[in-house]
Amino acid sequence: MTSKPFKKGRARNARPTARTRAARPAPVRLDDEAKEVMKQLMEVECVRKPFARRIAAGEMTLEQFKMRFPEEYARSYRAKNLLEQNSDMTRARAFWLAEDNSRLEAMKDKQIRTFATHTGLSQELSRQIATGQMSLGQLAKSDKRWEFIWARARARMASLKEAGHPVSPMEAIRWARGDFGLPFGDMETEEEIERIGAELHEKYPFMKKRHTRRMARFELDLHGLAQVAPANCGWGVRALELWERYPGQHRKFIRLMAMMNLDDDAVAKFIEQTDPARDKYRELAAAQRRYRFQRYGDPSEGKLQEDDNPFSWTLTAEDGAISKQSKLQVLFLCPADAWVAIQKLTGHDNDVAQKSLDAAFKVGDRLEQQLILDKLETLEKGEKTARFTLRNGMVFVGRPDWHSPFEVQVRLSNNAWVMILFHGIYALDVL
Repeated sequence: MTSKPFKKGRARNARPTARTRAARPAPVRLDDEAKEVMKQLMEVECVRKPFARRIAAGEMTLEQFKMRFPEEYARSYRAKNLLEQNSDMTRARAFWLAEDNSRLEAMKDKQIRTFATHTGLSQELSRQIATGQMSLGQLAKSDKRWEFIWARARARMASLKEAGHPVSPMEAIRWARGDFGLPFGDMETEEEIERIGAELHEKYPFMKKRHTRRMARFELDLHGLAQVAPANCGWGVRALELWERYPGQHRKFIRLMAMMNLDDDAVAKFIEQTDPARDKYRELAAAQRRYRFQRYGDPSEGKLQEDDNPFSWTLTAEDGAISKQSKLQVLFLCPADAWVAIQKLTGHDNDVAQKSLDAAFKVGDRLEQQLILDKLETLEKGEKTARFTLRNGMVFVGRPDWHSPFEVQVRLSNNAWVMILFHGIYALDVL
């Protein structure tokens, strides 16, 4: 094997020697004035340091830089715009985003989604505002709800600026909307907000505490709350009317009717229809019997206390402890001392039981209320028997004693009774 002759000269990947390093021109030293020019080019024009140094050293002008390095100039221009529009963005991130247009588009999409979340506007409207097709002022002229929010936001910015605590338009909008996610500011005292919220809850007990706390923090009355949050709190003004008209009704029953958006005639009819149920539970409470509450999980027992709450019962345990039992978690109730006799007449539908159904919190998951009422009316007229299949697979056969718009008392063949709640019924068949 013959070796190749050695060739003089430095290999391609060899490190530069002291001799080759000395052959390169040394970088131009910048005086203080030139350093200041370089700094200005980097901060104002967003020119990257190598090019800013060359311009400051006099190797080329800014105009020559734009012509000789158009791609680099375009990148600097995009980075400059990003830094102007995003005060908290670093220069490194601005240049990284400016390198690739797809990165810019992804960032803009994220900003639009954030804007939509904080303003409550749709993605489409948020995009129109971001692209300059519409302004917040123009939107306020065509949307009464946004007009109310935008006026509050501008007043908020003006008052805080005067007080020496300026806020961004986005923060002002979030405050004007009553945004729960808005972080507490230096001027806000949570204890004071809680105190005012508690006072408002005493004044408007039909409102939930989170609603009155929202009113306290964001300086909203019932009309204002309905404006900024029509989907969640638009019923507040109507609830106040009903509270003043029917002072004897339970505050949660008032809220229920307001949320159902019933007119005056429908409210009067609804109260008339539900009065027998309130009377019935007063009767059960007065009997001082223990009742079994069959839930989706383990059953519970207790004595009923008189309570007109439409969503729960107040129970007293054997040791005197008082608790609340949500009606939506209960399939039926019956006298505890009759449970053994009732069990003997209880059937089971294995197909339904295998579905392992949970509580039907949504109306769409329940058997239609009107269908149940129609069948109960047929049963009462014909004095017929019916089969009630519950969502846990238990089956009762009997005749209805009475019913309200929400429950039915069924008399079994051994004269025992069970109170079945409509939302717990899976199927109802007339026999």
